[in-house]
Amino acid sequence: KNDEVSYRAELRRGLSETLNGSISYVRSDRGGSDWLINTLNNGTIGSNLLYPIYLADRTRDKWRGVLDWTPIEPLSLHFVLESAEDEYTSKYVGMRDGNARLFSFDAAYALGNGWQARAFFSRDDTRSTLLTCQASTTASPLPDSNSFCPNTAANTTWDARLKTVGDAFGLGLRGKPNERLDISADVQYFHDRAEHNMNALSPGAAPADVLPNIKYERVTLRLFGTYALDKVSKIRLTLIHDRFKTDDWTWTNYVYSDGTTVRQDSPQNVTFIGLSYLYSFR
Repeated sequence: KNDEVSYRAELRRGLSETLNGSISYVRSDRGGSDWLINTLNNGTIGSNLLYPIYLADRTRDKWRGVLDWTPIEPLSLHFVLESAEDEYTSKYVGMRDGNARLFSFDAAYALGNGWQARAFFSRDDTRSTLLTCQASTTASPLPDSNSFCPNTAANTTWDARLKTVGDAFGLGLRGKPNERLDISADVQYFHDRAEHNMNALSPGAAPADVLPNIKYERVTLRLFGTYALDKVSKIRLTLIHDRFKTDDWTWTNYVYSDGTTVRQDSPQNVTFIGLSYLYSFR
């Protein structure tokens, strides 16, 4: 059983004729029943030491600020800033704490004659600390005991300080060349970088293996055109091209313990072309 309760407080205000803002705070408490001890196929008692991130007991404090500004009539700007702190209260191994930061910026500019240009940028920075051990000393640790991890050089306790930073930006143009035709074009770019910083905490333990960083890059181009045949029917042409690239070592030439390897093309390109007919009933 898992329960989560959130409390939210928000303040909004018009700061001027062209500026509006809001600030909000959310407190979330997640908890539930203790895990039941599982039984292995051979009849012996197993263990449930690791609480998954989406089920582990957690307290989150999140702040969010929003600002809308219209400096001149055709231009509108939108800013968002978020900050969150997580504390995991699991008695066993797994997630210990985490934090996240987000900044995003959107802009729209009316060019006139039914045309509009848009742009956006965002950056997110997510970090967390994970605790684990090489092997437990007991299958069913006491609820308030941390003695199940030996914390010795031969049976090591580890922590991993995970970090993911993502950047995204995009440009778009929408317009109506004539009464029958609507067109739009968008290009978006995404870049994520993940880091694994592992440390051996036990006295005398060998240094932790260094895992390579992982990068993801994605570029997406979208073109849309809609032509009105009459008052109730339209045809729509869609073109989407997606280019994806990663050096994820879990997929690219990585050799697992049983000798299995997985290979993928890098980069990967996908193109979609669609033609639709739309009819509106009146």
